[in-house]
Amino acid sequence: MDGHAVLSEVGLDLHQVSQPLYRVPGNAMARLVMAAESVTGDPCFCFRVASFIHPTTYGALGFALYSSNNIRAFCERLSRFHSFITTNHVCLFDEADREPKLLIKPADTTIEQHVYRSLVSGYMAAMVRFLREMSSPDFRPVRVDIACQAPAGCEAIYREYFKSNVEFSAVDYALVFDLNEINKPFPAANAELARQNDQIMMKMLADTVKGDLIMQVRSKLVELLPSGECSKEDIARELYMSVRTLHNKLERLNSSYQHVLDDTRRELAEQYMQQQQRSISEVAYLLGFSDCSNFSRAFKRWTGESPSQFRSRNLIN
Repeated sequence: MDGHAVLSEVGLDLHQVSQPLYRVPGNAMARLVMAAESVTGDPCFCFRVASFIHPTTYGALGFALYSSNNIRAFCERLSRFHSFITTNHVCLFDEADREPKLLIKPADTTIEQHVYRSLVSGYMAAMVRFLREMSSPDFRPVRVDIACQAPAGCEAIYREYFKSNVEFSAVDYALVFDLNEINKPFPAANAELARQNDQIMMKMLADTVKGDLIMQVRSKLVELLPSGECSKEDIARELYMSVRTLHNKLERLNSSYQHVLDDTRRELAEQYMQQQQRSISEVAYLLGFSDCSNFSRAFKRWTGESPSQFRSRNLIN
């Protein structure tokens, strides 16, 4: 196949799209999917695409994902930084009804249903391949939901790839996981590497997506927490706005300073507590707590376990 010709046909230039931070417009991506399926005659071309996605494809995010401690951390990280990969859809980690799932919902409603099915299926296939490489080659979701009818000749290919029950014409696109498996540590987890790449991602998104206020607040919190000077007033000053403006803008995003602070502290706490060389008092300091008892109470509220209980279950040397 002449890849240059296919790209040219949909208005894309190979040199341009090869640039690390170039973003392909949604309508051009949709045209590319249709052209690729047409020229190959393969309605399941999306699974071929998944085999070419590697950690370096997503830069710092790829390395952060591969360093995740377990399925839950992987999905939470993917949800948080998903806009770095694409804005065609929204990615959410949902644990309702004791059925943890990675939900993928359309953000661009102009993309035709069968094209959207290809885009999301390829994305889901790549994420499952990541999880297999991180945990076990036999990894399989409990169920895969596809919010579209099965394309002709592809139903068996879907089931063979995911090694799971695949439900077509579902309400949402979703990867459904086993509740008993989502907290089991991955063999190659690396909390410090995950934290470092998270910081890179937060800075990149805060710099490039100026409208993402929550990401800007998170980035500043990570920077200021060890100093203890991370009050709402401190963050507002760092972002060049009044406290009232910060409050109102976060409220319009269905969030608050306290919610972002707790969420950031919880995720950093879990990463730090997996590092044997860090004492509990050091972790409390790094998260801006005045003493260990305040940190321990907060940690118990976040995880249902004391710091020592969590560490004994998740320790990574």
